[in-house]
Amino acid sequence: MSIDFQKLAQEVHIPETQLQEQAYLLLLLDLYAQGIVSSAAAARFLGISRGEFQTILAHHHISIDDPGGDPVQEAQLPL
Repeated sequence: MSIDFQKLAQEVHIPETQLQEQAYLLLLLDLYAQGIVSSAAAARFLGISRGEFQTILAHHHISIDDPGGDPVQEAQLPL
């Protein structure tokens, strides 16, 4: 499965970069909700602070339940 962001951007009249950023955010929110990444790791991949990511979680009604993240799991994530 792949998304042609350029074509989608033209269809919905939203800049391609904005669509890609939203897709990355939603992906990381989903990975966090599944327990695959910690809030610290998700924030790092998004280039924001952990507090900012937690604010986004609250906005999307996703519970914040990883007080510090799992350092072992984070160590296994690629940079």
